Amino acid sequence: MNASAVAKIVEVVKRWKWGPELETQLDKIQFTPNMTHITQAMKVVKESDASLSLFRWAKQQSWYVPSDVLMVYVKDGSVDLALRWLSFMGSSGIRTNNFIVRQLFESCMKNGLYESAKPLLENYVNAAAKVDLVLYTSILAYLVRCQEEQDERHLMAILGATKHKAHAFLCGLFTGPEQRKQPVLSFVREFFQGI
Repeated sequence: MNASAVAKIVEVVKRWKWGPELETQLDKIQFTPNMTHITQAMKVVKESDASLSLFRWAKQQSWYVPSDVLMVYVKDGSVDLALRWLSFMGSSGIRTNNFIVRQLFESCMKNGLYESAKPLLENYVNAAAKVDLVLYTSILAYLVRCQEEQDERHLMAILGATKHKAHAFLCGLFTGPEQRKQPVLSFVREFFQGI
């Protein structure tokens, strides 16, 4: 990222704050900014009116892509900002791609934000994205390391939301033979033959 580009945008925004004059001054900048510049500048400015004016200006530009802002927040580890931005995008009818949703889901998991992670995974699965075994086992690893009952419940709900065939297998493995209707070895053999 070009720090001088962000500094120039911040300088203009802090001087002109909001309104048509701010937009005129931003149009006069000697380079073409991108969404990384804009999101970094919004983090520095922190003044809601000025940030909103900067965002409105960016939204009018040909290079504006809303999911770029989301990806910048995800890459920066700004999970709370990313979740709020995704919510804003959803309320505005703007969709994003499954790659970004999965990245945000994984960031939520790393940060222990399980309540936020589950709706993301549900949206991911409902968008016809497949939960692969790598993602499923990474969720399972969080469950294995989990120390709190409330978090265990969230993680089990997340595992169920994956709709992965490994989840049905694990649930079947831990139920008794009466519910499973077959011995455990037959059940395991049948699962692995189906893979």
